Amino acid sequence: MLKNKVFCRIIWGSVLSVAACSAAVQTALAESSSAPHKQTFLAADDTRLIADIYPAKGAKAHPCAILLHQLGKTNADMVPLIAPLLAEGFAVVNLDMRGHGSSQARKNVTIPFTKFTNSDWAQLPTDLNLIVQNISTVPNIDKQQLALIGASIGSNASIIEGQSAPGVKAVVALSPGLDFHGLKPAAAMTNSRKPTLIVAARDDAYSADSGLKLSKMEKNTSFDLLPNGGHGSQMFAAHPELPKQIATWLHKAMH
Repeated sequence: MLKNKVFCRIIWGSVLSVAACSAAVQTALAESSSAPHKQTFLAADDTRLIADIYPAKGAKAHPCAILLHQLGKTNADMVPLIAPLLAEGFAVVNLDMRGHGSSQARKNVTIPFTKFTNSDWAQLPTDLNLIVQNISTVPNIDKQQLALIGASIGSNASIIEGQSAPGVKAVVALSPGLDFHGLKPAAAMTNSRKPTLIVAARDDAYSADSGLKLSKMEKNTSFDLLPNGGHGSQMFAAHPELPKQIATWLHKAMH
């Protein structure tokens, strides 16, 4: 894999048709453990963080990908990644970000993200650290083989936490920004020594520019600039092959 380059529509491995991607998704889901189970992680401020856990097939310890969606969405936005990750041997923790979906309860009070200040958003890397530190509560996980995949502000949080957590071996950032609600990943990127994949689209100018600048801060970073696709997980609709390509890159980066 070439490093520190800008790629306009990179393809990792062979080009997958939409039909092939769909077949791979169905096969991986069929072969994985049935439905995900819910798990609650209690943050220091008593926010109940709820995640869907998708175990990898088999009893051995598996690498694990922790997913964090973008602002205003839920973990459902990250579902296109799950089957490709399972197919590559990863377990998956798909988190509802604090203030979103099922993760809005704090001390029995519902606090949606619409009431957040920057101090609330600053908790996102800490929330990911909570998952990383308690990953042993998820069955059959190799806690030294973790990956973080985030979208938008979730990617900023993933970069910040991922570059400092020893067990995290690789990070994928979909449409990061130099500054989303006070979360600034540049310092973490500058100090990084871990494989990082940044993906952005040309029609999302701020993240395209931010992604290019961040990619130049660390030699182990690859930057994929798509011709279109919008912001964060919106890119999955425009590029249905992208989840499989991300899972393939992640498998190679961690082996």
